[in-house]
Amino acid sequence: MMGSHGVPGLFFKYDMSALKVKVVQERDSLAQFLIKLCATVGGVHVTLGLIASFLTFLTCQLNSVF
Repeated sequence: MMGSHGVPGLFFKYDMSALKVKVVQERDSLAQFLIKLCATVGGVHVTLGLIASFLTFLTCQLNSVF
């Protein structure tokens, strides 16, 4: 049974079958839009508040050193 395993190596097989993409456009209701808008504004507000608090803390620490 000499050579029954074939050539050693790493082989790739590509399947080039056709794909079908279905594009559907859907709109959120006004309530969903307002909820998402409030969530986005609230997230930005909290993130900027954390950054401002960190910068205030850093400024106070630097002022106490110098």
